[in-house]
Amino acid sequence: MGGDRTLRLAKYHGAGNDFLVLVDLDGRRPVSAAEARALCDRRRGVGADGVLRAVAGNGTDLRMELRNADGSVAEMSGNGIRCLVHAVVDAGAAGEGTVSVATAAGVRHVAIELGPAPGTARAEVDMGEPVLGSELRVRVGPAGAAPAPPADADADADADADADADAVVARLLAQLAARLAAGGAPPGELRARRVDMGNPHLVVLVPDVDAAVVRSWGSAVDGAVPGGTNVELVRAARRDLIELGVWERGAGATLACGTGSCASAAACWAWDVADAPVTVRNPGGDLRVDRRGALAVLGGPSARVAEVAVDEEVLAAMAGDAAGAGRP
Repeated sequence: MGGDRTLRLAKYHGAGNDFLVLVDLDGRRPVSAAEARALCDRRRGVGADGVLRAVAGNGTDLRMELRNADGSVAEMSGNGIRCLVHAVVDAGAAGEGTVSVATAAGVRHVAIELGPAPGTARAEVDMGEPVLGSELRVRVGPAGAAPAPPADADADADADADADADAVVARLLAQLAARLAAGGAPPGELRARRVDMGNPHLVVLVPDVDAAVVRSWGSAVDGAVPGGTNVELVRAARRDLIELGVWERGAGATLACGTGSCASAAACWAWDVADAPVTVRNPGGDLRVDRRGALAVLGGPSARVAEVAVDEEVLAAMAGDAAGAGRP
């Protein structure tokens, strides 16, 4: 932060998933929900999928705080953590190599290397262990679809909440199957898997990734599942390539999702429709997901877009407007 009246941020993106990053190692400038909404507004603010704050870690090199575009707090972002470390390296507060970062989903290790072009980098992130949850299936056919009972549900400490979420998802999957059948999808089985990457995901294997379906159906699922969820529609193009459309909880349809890429890879490995490593083709670019023991490892690019200076008084007024209007 530069002076009392100016908030200095940097804008970065990872495969089109864009963030405003505040390097605040002294921990003097928290970002409120209303400020995040105002800054991320693409018409009235700067525009981003979320705001990242880098503060000094306690036992780690850094600690990451993340607010989504709607101001909500997120546990983890695979693209965001690469952007955050890139911003800290660009600020001269860390060097290339492995940086440990505390997140709300646990400690993550980011191995970063600056690229040959100015403002670019690539990094690999230890993303933790994907935890596979319930699998749900519905039939796709000319007469529509009927929900099948949940399959392969893992034991969970909150079984009632999981059962409620499964019931909601099964109903919405039946609607999706009917929509796909009406659009000419061949008869078969629609499979969905809940995956925990430190944040919740629902991965659905589909014959084709339709951006309109991602937006409408993903939004419906996120709004209906208790606590919300990220939603990924995935097509297994080859055993070394999966295609992804993503709806992110708190941000909407985005160009890429790192945790979603890992969740999708884990589900596809469980379904035996992909190998490791696998390229995950997000709308904004390719990410790579591999396995290291039980861990998922995410690799991908990041790029510096701009330096942003925001007058604190102006931001306070913007945040007041955003809070009053309740804008996402």
